[in-house]
Order: sequence, then structure tokens, then C-alpha cells
Amino acid sequence: PQPTLIHGNCTFRNVLVHNHRVHLLDYETCGTGSRYNDLARMCSDILLTRTALIFPWRRAYRLLDVFLQRYHDVYPIEKSLLMQFVSLYLFERYVQVYLVKKSSESIAGMPVSKAALRRLLDSLIVENIEDVFKNISL
Repeated sequence: PQPTLIHGNCTFRNVLVHNHRVHLLDYETCGTGSRYNDLARMCSDILLTRTALIFPWRRAYRLLDVFLQRYHDVYPIEKSLLMQFVSLYLFERYVQVYLVKKSSESIAGMPVSKAALRRLLDSLIVENIEDVFKNISL
């Protein structure tokens, strides 16, 4: 895909929803790049909500499916390319959590279970990222 204007850090903590409208915050990483950068980062955050102690994790896949369907209504998504970008962001999270950070981890401010996070990241990185997307309607 052609480079386009991207947010550069499109995560839950940089999204504000007010009156059914979505607004992005913190534009210091804004620049040009692949739209898959922002899309994959948001998908990664949605997948990582499975590990939050207070998030009903079964909703994460439904949320991911709806998010990608709506995105796909406007911009076509190449599933294999998206999976590559998601894998990279999950690997980055893995490195941050297990090799760099030694403190507690959170997803959009929600505390997570480190054991659940490790299981999720291990399964997505070591096994097969395609399993995550097999029930996603693209």
C-alpha cells in the first residue's frame, strides 16, 4: 500500500470517544507510513484486552471482528499483510514486557494478568497468528 498520513501510536490510550464520535489524541508520532501501522496497533490492543483482569475477553474477538469489518467497509484490508503487522506489534509488546519492563503491565490503564499476557503472546508469536484471524469476516 502507498504511504499515507498515519497517527503512529494508535492505541486505546490515544482514542477518545465522545457522543458516538471517535477522536485521536497525541499526534507527536504522526507522519507518513503504511495505514497497516495504525490498524495493526489497534488490533494488537484489542487482542491484548484478553489479558485484562476486568475485561470480558470473549468480547475482544467480537470487537476485533466489528472493528475490522467497519474499517474494511471504507478501506480494503489485505489479511496477510495485517497479520504480519500485528505479529510485529505483539512481538514488540513481548520484548517490552519480558525483556525491558519489569514492572506491572496494563492495557489502556486496565491491569493485566502477567500469566495470561504471557500465554497470549506465546500462543500468537510461537504458534500461528492466522488462528486469531480465522473467524474474522474480511
